[in-house]
Amino acid sequence: MATFWSDDFADGDLVAAGWVARAGTWQAVSGAADCPSGAGTLTRDAGVTDHRIRAVIRTGLAGEDHDAGVVARWFSATGSPAHAFAIGAAIRVGDELNELELYSVLGGTDNARVSWSERPFEYSSDYQLELEVQGDVARVFLDGDQVIDYQLTGQEAQLAVGSNGGLRQRSGRSLWLSAAAVSPGDALLFDWRTLVDAARLRAFVGAGPGEHDELIADCVDEAAQLCSDFAAGVQVPMAAARRAVLEVAADLFHRRNAPNGVQQFALVDGGYAPQRIARDPMAPAYPLLRRYVMPL
Repeated sequence: MATFWSDDFADGDLVAAGWVARAGTWQAVSGAADCPSGAGTLTRDAGVTDHRIRAVIRTGLAGEDHDAGVVARWFSATGSPAHAFAIGAAIRVGDELNELELYSVLGGTDNARVSWSERPFEYSSDYQLELEVQGDVARVFLDGDQVIDYQLTGQEAQLAVGSNGGLRQRSGRSLWLSAAAVSPGDALLFDWRTLVDAARLRAFVGAGPGEHDELIADCVDEAAQLCSDFAAGVQVPMAAARRAVLEVAADLFHRRNAPNGVQQFALVDGGYAPQRIARDPMAPAYPLLRRYVMPL
């Protein structure tokens, strides 16, 4: 696999990493790329016209429509976004709009929708979005599954050149937790650390706001590391990987109340039911991951 560039935005310096803000105001804060100005485009040069751009995107907060995604083959003869050409893929989430869209940029603001797929996207949720361009074909992948396969025709033939790929936001305010560019056809391994956040684990185990903050953060980090080590670089569908990390993190969390290996879980009628906690915190992850890591 040829990796042209990758970034987890941990160092906070976009310029030093090779990013160029083509439109809008961009910043790297707390391990994420952010475009607080609303609309904006941020690119890096892959050096080749055929490339696959991947990003883990956290959709914005409820109450506002969000449109965030990635672009491939971005170029402008003048360097100005007003004369830019690119192919883009966007996650669109809102009260009345939830879809994955493939669109073309033909001369700046001319965004032409070329394909789309309705999806049950949610606010404040993480999704892995990939856009691959190879020859005259553009493919879009969501959480590891191919969703769109489109052949560039007509005016879109202008998109045969352009070696820049990157991030693009058209409305709202989302976050990019990581991004990478590799050669077409290569599977992109996601960052296990981005699959489950503290809020998701807190809701899953029923912890109240502000309760056990440090413990929850530690459980998420440890679960991600354990699952990543077990997968050992093998590509696992994101849905299965996310569930595995969540289950392991919950198991680690419940251990705090199970010094003797038995946890009391609340019942609907107000009572409690004892349940033994597995000695191996990876126990709930094995059936989820083994079919991919250790196929029969």
